[in-house]
Amino acid sequence: MFENNKIVCFISAFIFASVHEQYTWLDGKINIFIFAILDYYLFKKTKTIYSTMLYHFLNNLVFNLYY
Repeated sequence: MFENNKIVCFISAFIFASVHEQYTWLDGKINIFIFAILDYYLFKKTKTIYSTMLYHFLNNLVFNLYY
């Protein structure tokens, strides 16, 4: 059904960034969009959701410690 992984990646990254309503587009949604693309390819590479969960956790941890 979804032969073109790039289209699926960009659509899911756009949706992921859109639901983070605490940010504006210039403030952080572009960063979240890029994060989601990296998460997508990490999942495709490892074939497990645990790697993306760990990456998400570490990203949030570093962000909260920095800000």
